Amino acid sequence: MVKNKGKKGGHKIMNKGDVINFMQTYQRITQNMFKNMPKYASIILNLNSNHQIKTAVYKSKWKKYL
Repeated sequence: MVKNKGKKGGHKIMNKGDVINFMQTYQRITQNMFKNMPKYASIILNLNSNHQIKTAVYKSKWKKYL
């Protein structure tokens, strides 16, 4: 639910379009992080289909990325 001060009770239930927009926004953020974050992360955890850690990749040195 989303806060909506103009309505009684202060809550608004998202309609189907709102939910789709919300999901698409966070889908784009997630895909961007999968693409770019491995360049910056000091540890990368690869997961299996059950979301358990499959492998861990440790970077040996910090690098400055600008």
